[in-house]
Amino acid sequence: TDAPNIFDEADSEKLGYLDFYQFRDCLMAYPETLNSIEGINVSLTEDMVGGIERLMSRLAQVAQKTRDLDTRIMIDAEQTYMQPAIDYITVQMMRENNKGTPYIYNTYQCYR
Repeated sequence: TDAPNIFDEADSEKLGYLDFYQFRDCLMAYPETLNSIEGINVSLTEDMVGGIERLMSRLAQVAQKTRDLDTRIMIDAEQTYMQPAIDYITVQMMRENNKGTPYIYNTYQCYR
């Protein structure tokens, strides 16, 4: 799949642009397209993939417990270099768990 087609598919409302989350999700869904752009390499080692899988499994357990207890959790913003990954994971958790009742919230830093 080439980049223009991927972006056209992600622009489901045919607005001619993608918001940040659409753009990020689009790139995450097609890492081979990123690898084809000169100078970009998004290859992950087996250890990195395993670490991400363990993290996501643990967060799924936290989210389940949150729903079971009918409570709420807030994912706090961190240093700027970590924030894109934290935002991505948090938005995924919100999409999966905030159906009907919001259980998971994201926070944002309001300073530089």
